[in-house]
Amino acid sequence: MISTTLKLLGYIVTSAADDTDALVVITEQHQNIGTILIDQNLPGQDVGGLIRVIRKMLPQATVIALSNNPLDTLKPEFKSQDVTKLWLKPFSQLQFEILGSGK
Repeated sequence: MISTTLKLLGYIVTSAADDTDALVVITEQHQNIGTILIDQNLPGQDVGGLIRVIRKMLPQATVIALSNNPLDTLKPEFKSQDVTKLWLKPFSQLQFEILGSGK
């Protein structure tokens, strides 16, 4: 749903199935990536390691953590890598507008 909505709003979107796939995408397309959305609750995924690679390869990229748990807060591995935004699912139109404005 996120990919479809962003594409309808005119964004170029590349999706990754897991942390390994995300590393491939980041390595191959790092020059075209400005914002990364990561679900912080994917079981069995090394999101901490992924974020460290993102920060090394894309230090200026905006990283937004995602969660479907309304009581969730940013996990330590996100905070330690200067991720400051957590979006709770379902998303609002305003969040997509904020993404587009770079805020």
